[in-house]
Amino acid sequence: MQFLITGHKSGLGKFLLGEFSGEKYDPRYTEQPSLVGPKTIIHCGYQYPSVTDASKALSQMELAMESLDRAMSLIGTVKLILVSSVDVYPYSPNSSYDESSCIDLRDIRGVHGFLKLALEHHVMRNFKNFLILRPALMLGNHIRENSVTRILTSETCDLSIGPNSTFNLITHQSVADFLRVACELDLTGVYNLTSSTNLSLASIASLAGRQNVKFGKGLYRTSQVDNSKVSSHCKDFRKTSEEVLLSYMESLRCRSKRSTKNDQHDLNTTMLPNWSHEFLLKSKRSLEVFIKIRH
Repeated sequence: MQFLITGHKSGLGKFLLGEFSGEKYDPRYTEQPSLVGPKTIIHCGYQYPSVTDASKALSQMELAMESLDRAMSLIGTVKLILVSSVDVYPYSPNSSYDESSCIDLRDIRGVHGFLKLALEHHVMRNFKNFLILRPALMLGNHIRENSVTRILTSETCDLSIGPNSTFNLITHQSVADFLRVACELDLTGVYNLTSSTNLSLASIASLAGRQNVKFGKGLYRTSQVDNSKVSSHCKDFRKTSEEVLLSYMESLRCRSKRSTKNDQHDLNTTMLPNWSHEFLLKSKRSLEVFIKIRH
């Protein structure tokens, strides 16, 4: 199967471009890509609108839908994979959402979740063979800066959100692994791509050995999301967010050693914290436990 990948300049799209040896595709400017024959489009491209500018947000939604229409109308397109977000789910401390849950528009938090849900419904109404992914916060080589990465890469940092904010963490690699399975089995429908538990920002700072984080007053909480569908296909999603974080930090440290040896640097490795011996032991134990569970 051939892959066309949008949003390839950064984030998940850039990672998948390398993983699948796909072709870059920007439906805003490219009418017909060079690939011929059956193809799958992985639509990662999405420009985050200003939450205070309704006109800009609606314009971005309209452009995004037009881009999807162009992608779906390409000759040879047999499948469309849309990368959405868990932000389509409202937050409720006593509720857990699965892919079939009814979502009340009045409870969606922010423009991002609303527009993602709008794009989902546009795909559902206009394309038969689709796969919609609702990923949590993704960690990887090409991620954009966010509160979690600022903690991991800065000895001191000022955040706009507070320590009780929660995140669910997965990796670009786990998304790619699931996509391979999904394409092999020709999976369709909606899949939550999340770990088994959420993790507070205070816990993330503690695991990273950060004692000088200045937390803000804002509050962001990831919804409780059922991931049984995806974890039945990929065991990586059975990990907790803590295990994902520890594994990710260990991979950064290993890459830092290789980069130092080769005198090569990137954003993630040149700003790595000097994690304590206690952290490294905990990371090693967590990874050993996970390996036993997988096998």
